This record gives sequence, C-alpha cells and structure tokens, in this order.
Amino acid sequence: MDLKPATIEEVLSTFSSHIAKYYPSADVFRRNFDLLLKGKRERPDEAQYPLSLERNIVFLNDLVAEAEAFVGRILAAESDGGAKEEDLSAVLDAVEKKAHEANARRHREAFVDGSAEEFRELREDRAAGGKPYLDKLEFNYRYLMTLRVFLFEFISVLAAIRAGYSIAGETSEILAKIRNHLELTVHYYLGNVAVAEQEGVKPIAG
Repeated sequence: MDLKPATIEEVLSTFSSHIAKYYPSADVFRRNFDLLLKGKRERPDEAQYPLSLERNIVFLNDLVAEAEAFVGRILAAESDGGAKEEDLSAVLDAVEKKAHEANARRHREAFVDGSAEEFRELREDRAAGGKPYLDKLEFNYRYLMTLRVFLFEFISVLAAIRAGYSIAGETSEILAKIRNHLELTVHYYLGNVAVAEQEGVKPIAG
C-alpha cells in the first residue's frame, strides 16, 4: 500500500485536537489529580506515602522511556507491517509489566545505592526529608504521570496515522519535536505554562 506523506507538525496538530476533545478542561484535570494525591496522603499507612511516591516516580520514569522507544518503532515501521500494526494494548501492557518487574531493583538503584544517575537530585534531597522533599516528590509524580497519560494517547494517535501515512524527516529530529510538544502539553495541563494553539497547521483528516 502506498502511504501518503505527512509532516510531524500535522501529526502533532492531530494529537492536540484529540487531547482537546477528550481532555477539554485543564482545571478539571488538575482537580482530579489533587483528589488522587489527597486520597493517597490520607490512607492509614500515610507514613509510607513518600516511599510510595518514590517507587511510582521510578516506575513512571522507566515506563516513559520504554514507551518513547516504542514511538521510534512506530515511526520506522514499513508499509507492509511493523509497529503500527501491532496490538497496541498488548505492547503497552508488556511495557508496563517490564517496568513493574524492575521496580524494586530500580528503586534501590535510584534511592539506596545511588547507581541511577537520573535520580541524583531527588536522592540528595531525600536526606533532608520533610515537606520540601515531599513537595518535590509530588511535583515529579504529577509531571511523570501526566506525561505517561499523554504519551500513551499520542502513541494511539500516531499508530492510527501511520496506517496510512509516512512521516517525513529524521527520526531523531521527529522524536525531539514529539517530546517538546508533549512536555508543553503536560505543563499546560498542570498549570505551569499557558500554551498558544499552533497556527497554520491543520490536523490530518480521519
């Protein structure tokens, strides 16, 4: 099957339209997150709350890394098969399972023996503890959980587009644009930035 050409800007515009449709209110999104964290804080085992956040941060960080690698596979898939035709649910379930299975080891590397460099700043703050550390944990959890939500949404949109379109450009450059767009989307929904809509780039017709 001959694939029609599409730019990554068109793909990102399509993704933005999808998110606006299914997540119409950033305020509601944030309120739901506040309620989620409030419920976690008020559990009977609240003393375990910081440890729970640490483990979730490590899990989400690893999950996002694996999911981003999968995006690269979708981009590289040929018209006669490949990542775009895989069962997305099965693939993403496997990605989550892999991150869960490695979580105890990865948490130890991140916060105990210190061999995971990407968590160095949090590890240093852990020694002081207290509310500043808890606030930082909650910020990282909110960010990574939101990134996970929108990255999985993006994968669904991208896979559907790749069934009929090829995406022009170098994969590394495309992945950088995807990550930048996702980060802006995440910060917008968390209330950290105001994001203006892209002008002049139309979504891909479904």
